[in-house]
Order: sequence, then C-alpha cells, then structure tokens
Amino acid sequence: MKRFAYVLVSFMLVFMLSGCYDSREIERTGAVIAMGIDKGDLMKYRVSFHIQKHTAQSSGGSDKGGELPKNQALMTVEAPTVADALRQANEIISVDLNVSTNKMIIISEDIAKEGMYGPLYEIISSPQLNYNSYIAVAKGKAMDVMKNVNPAEENYLSVYYELILYNLHEDHTKYFFSDDVYFNLESYVKQDVVLPLVGVNNNDITGYFRDDTSSDLLAGEVPRKSTNKAEFLGGAVFKGDKMIGYLTESEMAAYSMLYGTFRTRDFTVEYPKGSGKYVVINLNQEEKPAIKTTIENGKIKENFDLKLTGVYELKDPSKHFTEFNEAYTEYFKSEIKRMCLDLLNKSSREWHSDIFSTGKRLRKCFTTWHEYEDYNYMSKFPETEYSVNVEVRFRRNGRFS
Repeated sequence: MKRFAYVLVSFMLVFMLSGCYDSREIERTGAVIAMGIDKGDLMKYRVSFHIQKHTAQSSGGSDKGGELPKNQALMTVEAPTVADALRQANEIISVDLNVSTNKMIIISEDIAKEGMYGPLYEIISSPQLNYNSYIAVAKGKAMDVMKNVNPAEENYLSVYYELILYNLHEDHTKYFFSDDVYFNLESYVKQDVVLPLVGVNNNDITGYFRDDTSSDLLAGEVPRKSTNKAEFLGGAVFKGDKMIGYLTESEMAAYSMLYGTFRTRDFTVEYPKGSGKYVVINLNQEEKPAIKTTIENGKIKENFDLKLTGVYELKDPSKHFTEFNEAYTEYFKSEIKRMCLDLLNKSSREWHSDIFSTGKRLRKCFTTWHEYEDYNYMSKFPETEYSVNVEVRFRRNGRFS
C-alpha cells in the first residue's frame, strides 16, 4: 500500500513541477514593443528592438528629442537575418527578450524601395516573431524614428503603439499587418498596397511632401512641436513589393474615402481663398463608395460615388447659414472631387500601381479566368478613365443661425 502511495505522489509531482521547467520571471523579461529593420553597414540588416523595461525605475518621459525615457531601452544588432539578430540580442542582454508582445515593425525607406518580400517572408516564417505586427515604412532610417518615440502622456509603449496604430488602421489603410501584406503579394490577383509612412518631425513638416498641386484642404498638415517627434507623415505607395512613391496626409484622406476606410476627420479650409477666414468641418463617411467598373471599346472605365456628411464646427458668423451652406457645399464637393481624381490618375498613369483593386473588380467583366488573363489588364491600366461623383450633406451644430 505504501509503495502505491509513493508511486501516486511521484506521479502527481511530475505534473505539478513541470510548470516551472520553462518559466520566466517577469523581472528578467524585456517586452519588445517595436522592431526596426534598416540596411546594415557590415551585414544585411541592422535590427533595432524597442524594449519596455519591467523594473521599478522611474517611468517619467524625457523632454529632449532623441532621448528615451528611463523605462525604455533601444538595442541595435547587425545580422544576416532578422531571426539571427534576435538571437544575438538575447546573448548580449541581461534579460530574455519577449518578441510575442511586438506591436509594430518599421522598415526603412531603403529596404522598402529595394523590395519588402525578403524581410516579410522572414517575419511570418519565424515562430518567435509576431506575424500580426503592424507594418510601417520609415522616411529615412527606422532606428531614427524609434529613438524619437517619447509619448508625453503614456508611460507604457504598448498602449501608445496600440492607440496610435489602431487609429491609423481604422482610418487610412486596408493592408496593415505583416501577414496581410505578404499574402496579398503572393495572391493570384496581386493587390498593390499603401502602408503608413512614419518619420521624425523636426518642428515643421508642413512642406514635407507638399507641392503646388496639393489641395487647399489641409487635413492635419500644420506645424507641430512635441516631446514625441516620431509621427505619422502620410502613406508609402507600393508597386508589388517595392515602394515607388508617397502620399501626403491630404492624399491619404482621399485614398481612404475612395477605398471606404474613411470614418471621421476634421478639415480646415480657408474660404473664400485668400480671405484669411477658415471653415472647420467634421467630415464623416457612413458607407463605402459605390464603385462601377466596366470595359468600353477595350478601355477600362471606373466610376466612384461618394456619400459624405459633415457638421460645421466653425464658419463665418456674418453669413446666414442657408446662404453660406449652398455656396460652401459646392466648393467643398469640387475640392474633394479634384483630390480624388488627382490621386486616381496619379496612381494609374504615374505609378502604374493598382492601389484601388481595379484588377479584382475587373474579373467580374469576364466569364472565364483565361479571358481575364488574355485581356492583360495591367497593359491597359495606365489609360483607365475615372469619374467621381460626390454627394455632401452638411448640417449646423446647433449654435449657428
């Protein structure tokens, strides 16, 4: 009987003690919140790890740009692969790096222009890396952006990245996670993508990508200064896995309207132009645009119907609402239409990049897959004819006459 009891107790201890086999103390763990991938000087990649420390140190932020708060750390390693960089980082640091907590992967502009396929394949193939990490492109070096992440109000990096990038995902881009981007590039009908563009704000980014053709609708494009100099600057446009151009914040607004991911945003417009008077509109898109794609005489034609609503937050108080609203609505509609048409023509004629999924909609015009392939739509895509219809309905906020 005693022998049976000993065997039973030993058997139970096996299950009770096994939980300590691969345990890790939280104080001995560093949570990787973001990763940056740059071209290396000596090896293929220079990989940076933005780490949230689990210590009792002060969590106060730094007032100086480029200096990390005390509860953060930035480690940089050069290696031939991303996985090898993680292995090397674990060998030279006193804590175990936990990359399953990673929220964002920033890829440098140089790598994006050469091709994202290689690093993306490494990321989604590695069992250690979080394949659901957000993907962004850095204007310049990814390491410089990460050095300047210093949120003024948030002590925890994970919360900061989640809040900022969730808003970008909801309002701007469709393909945003690493596995989404990779498998989209691998799909039988390839979809060109637009990824968020991040960079360092040197106190004035108003003229960062602006030119004489930019719209008068300044969608957040104003000078700003903060302890957190890492900011969202616009979009990075891809043709296949290579970056070929940029979108300003105004163009990103037009892109999200045409794609149906736009939700709400404040627009500040000088109206009439040159008057020094401004109108502030809180604009909403409550439903996705109706898109009609046809082929006429061998040429692709697309029509976008946008339905927008808005609330006046500021207008000229000297004007009666009805009189002002009629004139301003027509002006606003023409501006939105011009923004959208400029972007559509730019994407097809200049970049030859199908960021609006024309190829996917075009399949409905053919009865068989072979007919679709024989049509070779990309050879005709640059000559696509676009039309945009904009329906806008504004209302007062209750304080205007």
